[in-house]
Amino acid sequence: AILPKMDELAQISGDFFLIYLPKDIVSGDFYWHTVLDNKHVVAVVDCTGHGVPGAFMSMIGNTLLNEIVGKKQITEPAKILEKLHAGVRYSLNQEKNSNHDGMDMSLCTLEKTGSEIQIVYAGAKNALYYVQAGKLGILEPDRRSIGGETNKVPFTNKSLTLQTGDSLYLTTDGFIDQAGGNLRSSFTRSRLLHLIQTHHADKMENQKNTFLQALQAHQGNTLQRDDITVIGFRL
Repeated sequence: AILPKMDELAQISGDFFLIYLPKDIVSGDFYWHTVLDNKHVVAVVDCTGHGVPGAFMSMIGNTLLNEIVGKKQITEPAKILEKLHAGVRYSLNQEKNSNHDGMDMSLCTLEKTGSEIQIVYAGAKNALYYVQAGKLGILEPDRRSIGGETNKVPFTNKSLTLQTGDSLYLTTDGFIDQAGGNLRSSFTRSRLLHLIQTHHADKMENQKNTFLQALQAHQGNTLQRDDITVIGFRL
C-alpha cells in the first residue's frame, strides 16, 4: 500500500526495472519516490529485520521520508539522512532504551537539464552504481546506519552528472548476500557489478530477467536469506 506505483517510477525513466522479493509476505525493504522542485527524490531502504518486524520499520521510514521531504521540503540527500536518523531515534525512544534498530539506504535526487541529469547521492552503507558512457562507476556510502547509536561522522553528499542513455542502479544488500551453492557462499557484490557491466546496454526489462536468472542459478534450493530489492533506470 505504501510503495510507489509503477507509473510513478516511470516518471523518472520509461525504461526501468524493479526487482522486489520480500523474504516473507511483508518486507523490511521498501522503495520510495517523490517529485519536488523539478527534482526526483528516490530511495531504496533496508530496515532492520524482515517479515512483520521489518515491515513496521518500513512504515516508520516511509512516514518519516514523507514528512522530511514532502512536508518540510528538504531535498538535500545528506540532510534527509540526518533528519531520518534523528526521526528514527525519536520514534523508537532510543535515547532511553537499548533498541538499536534502524535502516541502511541509498538515496539520491535527479534533476534533468536537457540531455544532462544531475545526481546528488547520500548513502547509509548502501552504494549507488551507475554506467556512464559504457563505464561502470560506484558512489560509495558513508559507513553508518540510520537509527541506532549516535554517530559523530556526518552523512555526505556525492555529485555526479550523467547523460541521456546512461544508467543508474539502487539496491539493498539482499541480492549480493543471498547464499547458494555447495559452500553456501554469497552472490557477492563483484558478481552483481559484473552483471551490470556486461548487460547495461540491454533493455532494462531484459536486465531484470538476466539478474533474476543469475540469482536463481546461484541460489538453487537454498532458502532466501533476506528481503531483496534492486531498481535500475536508463536515464
